[in-house]
Amino acid sequence: MPSKARNLLPVLLVSLVFNTGCNSDKIQSSWPENPIQIDGQAADWNNLPKHYFEDAGVSLGVSNDADNAYLLFRFTNPKWLMSIARRGITIWLDGTGKKKKNFSITYAGKIPFDSTTALTSTFRTNLSEEQQQRLMTLQAQMIDQIIVFDAAEGIERSIPPDGMHGPSASLGSADGVFTYEFAIPLHKNDTTPFAISAEPGKKIYIGLEFGQMDEEEIQRMRAQMKERMDRGGGRPSGSMGRPGGGGRPGGGDDREARLKKMMEGEKIWIKTYLASQPKQENNPKR
Repeated sequence: MPSKARNLLPVLLVSLVFNTGCNSDKIQSSWPENPIQIDGQAADWNNLPKHYFEDAGVSLGVSNDADNAYLLFRFTNPKWLMSIARRGITIWLDGTGKKKKNFSITYAGKIPFDSTTALTSTFRTNLSEEQQQRLMTLQAQMIDQIIVFDAAEGIERSIPPDGMHGPSASLGSADGVFTYEFAIPLHKNDTTPFAISAEPGKKIYIGLEFGQMDEEEIQRMRAQMKERMDRGGGRPSGSMGRPGGGGRPGGGDDREARLKKMMEGEKIWIKTYLASQPKQENNPKR
């Protein structure tokens, strides 16, 4: 079992790396001073606000220009990475300013398993060898792609993440922080058929769904819980493995509720006001 200090490490890292904000569902998008490159790096976001969602342990940045909405999604918890590698992160975008699930992109990303990233050392610290091998096998079988869902057009299609068909996405890691970047066009045209259909200065809704676990993973966790309970001397179900046992009644139900939440994953909805293009200052000639 990891130590208490290790459990606190992701929170401390996030606090140091991210600009934190309140857990509000209203976020004002920012107009970038320089073009944002979708490369899985956060350097383009240094002067843009990020909003930290404490319950999920993730940070979100929202920006836009006249052509695209940009999202920065960051975290330090490797369990989110494993889940997204298996099932992807789904981003719902509604240009009508409501919470309709009519347009989404889903992206898992290709994890760079090489000595130049901080990923390998993070895995060694936080994941078992079996978990590492399972994820690496999964990644080897995956194709780097975005799945676009557009209910209005009746389309669900896989496209490359390079932006040639509109949306683009990238995954990167550094110093134990995992970074997903996205660009989604605001307007449809002949070359970008997949877009939000929104205008700068208008309200949109953005929903994020990630961290879902399938039944196989839940059964594995149940077995691990049972094994820990057995090693602990068969404490009552309400004890949740705490020293001294005898915890509150219904502990088994509490565990099942937590497992159900893990199966459903995290869901974050935010109301976003797209930024309007800043007015150019007039510099009269002397």
